Amino acid sequence: MRILIINEYLICGGAEQSCLKMKKLLEEHNNEVYYLTFDNQFSKNIKEVENKRNIINIPSKNNYINKMIFKPILYAKIRKKIKEINPQKIIVNNICSSPITQLKALQGYETYQIIRDYGVVCPKITSMKMNYDICKGYKYEKCLKKCMYHNSKIQILSKLILVKKVNRLRKKIVKKVISPSEKLNEYLLDYGYDSFTVNNPMEKNEQGLVQKKFDRDYKEYVYIGMINENKGIFNFLDIYKEFSEDKNIKLKIVGKCTSRKDEERLNDFIKENDKIEFLGYKNHNDAINEIRKADFIVVPSLWIENYPTTALEGMLYGAVVIGSNRGGIPEIIGENRGFIFDILKKESIKDILDRTYCLTEKEISLIRENAYSYVTKNNSFENYYKNLMKVIS
Repeated sequence: MRILIINEYLICGGAEQSCLKMKKLLEEHNNEVYYLTFDNQFSKNIKEVENKRNIINIPSKNNYINKMIFKPILYAKIRKKIKEINPQKIIVNNICSSPITQLKALQGYETYQIIRDYGVVCPKITSMKMNYDICKGYKYEKCLKKCMYHNSKIQILSKLILVKKVNRLRKKIVKKVISPSEKLNEYLLDYGYDSFTVNNPMEKNEQGLVQKKFDRDYKEYVYIGMINENKGIFNFLDIYKEFSEDKNIKLKIVGKCTSRKDEERLNDFIKENDKIEFLGYKNHNDAINEIRKADFIVVPSLWIENYPTTALEGMLYGAVVIGSNRGGIPEIIGENRGFIFDILKKESIKDILDRTYCLTEKEISLIRENAYSYVTKNNSFENYYKNLMKVIS
């Protein structure tokens, strides 16, 4: 089968890792696979990709105006590439630079889309209310009244118009949509999509469950991801600062700050606490090495996460996951596979830190085994391929 995968970026975050894994998996099952991106840093990012075969790029500026309008030149470029490839099926992932143009260019082809965030129901993607409570999207909430505290009324209105317009267009062009998490799938069904859940795949760890030396007196935590308020890292650091005062403990932070303000805020925490180490951005392999060394990986998201790859990687490489009770995180680490806390409640975060710090060797080994067993079965390439083919066939 000739399949075209489309995604905005080549290398960026968990969504891009999932796309590359999908390409590899489809190729291993004797499909002819092409990968189209709209990445403005493609020449740099392609160097990090091992299998560069059939990867095509059409640079597209990701600015506010381009999101709102139809771009004939970009449309013609996309149509030309698609006609050259002549795919039997198209699998779309994130498209954000020119969604109206990008969707219209797919007309006439059998197209499926994997929805990877809550932008389909929330103009701000976060699916959070002003007080950080979970929001059910524009169908139930008055976005102009409840979310304009971050933006002007005009900006929120234009984003709301765009989300609704793209939804109408998507329903006309896309045959079915896929969600990596059950929680997002509930939203999609409620908003009238023909939607199915297919959990993201994880590449097999050939070395098996990572064996780690148990140290009763020292614990190492790691956070990997973008550094901003929505990711919940600052809420977590507030509690960690107090918790770590009398503990032999270390928190390593891996990632990029999304703004100067976030960088300054992180630096303030580091200056006040020598038990925080900022390692900056690391490529995927180096980030995995940090997970291998850590006792715990922290996924403290405030915004409503879909199905975070970092949680799966923690389970696969032997770091016990502690995560917030948001989006798809509880689906991943429930049933004694990790620890869940309420990111809005300081006592809940502190309680989980206390519990994880005091785990016995037997307790931590059992959680690691449960987590590893789950992710290697539920998120195996074989299981993912079987479930994906059920939808697109």
